[in-house]
Amino acid sequence: MGNPAKTTGAYGEQIVKLPGWTSWYNTALDFYNKGQLKESRKLLIDIQKSSPGYVPALDLLAIIDFKLKNYKEAEKWTKRLLKRAATDPDLLNRYAMILLKEGRVGEAGEVIKKGRKSDSKHPGLIYNDIIYHLKTGLAGKTKDLLQQIPGDHPLFEKSKKTIHDYVVNRQVLNRNLEVFYHKKDWVGAINTYTAWLRENSPSADSFYNLGLLYMKVGKHSLAVENFSRCIEYKPAYSAAVLLYFWYNKLMICDWSNYENAVNEITRAIDNYLDTPTPDYDVPVYVLSYFDVNGALFSKCGLKIYEKIKTKIKIPTVSSGKSKVNDTHRKLRIGYLSSAFYGHPVGRIYQDIFALHNRESFEVFVYATNSGQDYVSQKIANGADTYRNISSMDTPHAYTLLSEDQLDILVTVGGHGDDMNMELVAM
Repeated sequence: MGNPAKTTGAYGEQIVKLPGWTSWYNTALDFYNKGQLKESRKLLIDIQKSSPGYVPALDLLAIIDFKLKNYKEAEKWTKRLLKRAATDPDLLNRYAMILLKEGRVGEAGEVIKKGRKSDSKHPGLIYNDIIYHLKTGLAGKTKDLLQQIPGDHPLFEKSKKTIHDYVVNRQVLNRNLEVFYHKKDWVGAINTYTAWLRENSPSADSFYNLGLLYMKVGKHSLAVENFSRCIEYKPAYSAAVLLYFWYNKLMICDWSNYENAVNEITRAIDNYLDTPTPDYDVPVYVLSYFDVNGALFSKCGLKIYEKIKTKIKIPTVSSGKSKVNDTHRKLRIGYLSSAFYGHPVGRIYQDIFALHNRESFEVFVYATNSGQDYVSQKIANGADTYRNISSMDTPHAYTLLSEDQLDILVTVGGHGDDMNMELVAM
């Protein structure tokens, strides 16, 4: 935060001994230089009682409280200083540091933006901008920010190391999580994530992913809590906004402020649609629970489709000839779902497949859910061909469906858990 033992602090502020009645301040400064922070703070508080607007004391108080991790107090002193110099980049940089330490990442982003309007080349603000981007899941943009810091400035190497450590730590975390995700061991994944967060700085993504994991194990309050933290870090995280309100309403049964929820969800979707290349997908099924403009469904679907189309390579499949005369053959209908078990959707559909007119239709069922039960068996018995493709990767599943030469593919149950939307897009 700054070192008064030197003539200039971390923000470029001058910290000097002053004449006259300010001898109390000079004594407080001596205490600070000797590392006696609490003694220094006590004197500075006394100065504030006598002279609330005394700037050097406010400045040093902010520095000491930051070092003592009294972030609320450090924020209070800094905000008083900002009333006198609202666009001072050094003060805005300090304020951003405090907000980042408090986990108020969204607010910190606004302060950093304001500070960089005053001084776009301020190394401290650029460094904090890098931290902000890492915490909001925008690590890809940090390399450009790094180049804006002079190579001989101490914060250049610090920023470089911060980015490197973040990338390495995330890679280790992802490798560890992959094992649990493959086994669908959600409790193990939660434990791994929470252990990682104890040792590393949290981000919007980490809270969002934890929220999804708590959804899978039915811990609704913890899911909402993590989605809420995600939104605090990144207010424009549309997927978290949707799931936060959906869980509050449907799972926790908090139907208060329904109109506000609809407005927030609509705003979140608009933000998502306005983002050229969003790094996440929104859970479109949530929209069906709220009174929102129906056009948003199709717009989100197209957005997701365009994103998927750029990520996947459609494998080449031999066209082959049908064993049935194409002119008179039955219409082949495929049904794809992650809910073909004792899920409410599965129970609704369990009798439908057997009721198709077998003279006109051939029924193929593709289950992407790994769990199988009596409902799954009933669905399988009602289909001409039943395939569980939960363990297949997308290219292999696409090849299988292509070889079945379907005329129509129907997705059942919306974009729920385990639904392979990449396969649908292909």
